[in-house]
Amino acid sequence: MMNDKLLIDNLRSVDKKARNSALRSIYASNYEYVKKFIVSNNGSENDAKDIFQDAIIVMYEKCQRKDFKLSCALRTYLYSISKNIWLNRLRKKGKYVQIKSDYEEVDLDSNGLEKLEQNELTKYYSQLLNKVDQESQQVLRLYYYEKKKMKEIAQIMGYANEQVAKNKKLRCIKKLRALIGDSQLKFIFTS
Repeated sequence: MMNDKLLIDNLRSVDKKARNSALRSIYASNYEYVKKFIVSNNGSENDAKDIFQDAIIVMYEKCQRKDFKLSCALRTYLYSISKNIWLNRLRKKGKYVQIKSDYEEVDLDSNGLEKLEQNELTKYYSQLLNKVDQESQQVLRLYYYEKKKMKEIAQIMGYANEQVAKNKKLRCIKKLRALIGDSQLKFIFTS
């Protein structure tokens, strides 16, 4: 298997054999990740094949630009393109889905996409917070969203001191982890 830099170089090559080899390698090592995402989010295997082919075309065209620089793993980049194409297709069909994704996100040089993904993330965080009691919700919101210091949280919540607030925050995170699973929590609620 070729590394990402070599794959990009081969995609840009004038040698048709090198380009085809790179495309085959990219397809073989990435299709299953995209298929898993599409199928687990209201799609079929045929949808996955279509979306992946469209994503390969987008990736290929972007790689041909002189100013193109890959700032993440090629797999992550291709996965993000595929995800965005699939979400756009679902929106056009008027479908709203709760996205199930176990892969890292990447910005695709579009403020609109960035804002859309940020809105989706904010909704997701709110849904997670709704799974714990009101006091835990308030402590976590004060700390993570309002960026309050522990001393301020202690005062707002009526705790004896900042150590009590810190302990409460840690217990809130543990409650949340127990409810939804630790792997889904790594992206925001770190202690």
